[in-house]
Amino acid sequence: MAFKTKQDYYGLGQISGLVLIGTTENKSASTVEAQGEDGFVVATEMFGVRSAPSCEYIITGNVDISNVRFGSITTLSNLGNFVLTNFEINTSAGSAPTVSASGS
Repeated sequence: MAFKTKQDYYGLGQISGLVLIGTTENKSASTVEAQGEDGFVVATEMFGVRSAPSCEYIITGNVDISNVRFGSITTLSNLGNFVLTNFEINTSAGSAPTVSASGS
């Protein structure tokens, strides 16, 4: 059994000192059902599939985040386009600082 490959949706793992440690795809979709005269479901259609992935990075050294741009588009050939809308640096006593990035 293999582990799922972590996907760097926003390309921040290319920044020296940031290492990708986890991702969440956060997919959602809407569905509609059609019922027959007897009340049984006769058809179901899924539409409006959206993805709002988030990535978690650990800081392993000096990090220069001056090139991080909100609204920048990252294109992944197998998944589509993603836009960075949120970037947080998290610190807590006794653990390494982390960075969270999310968008749509």
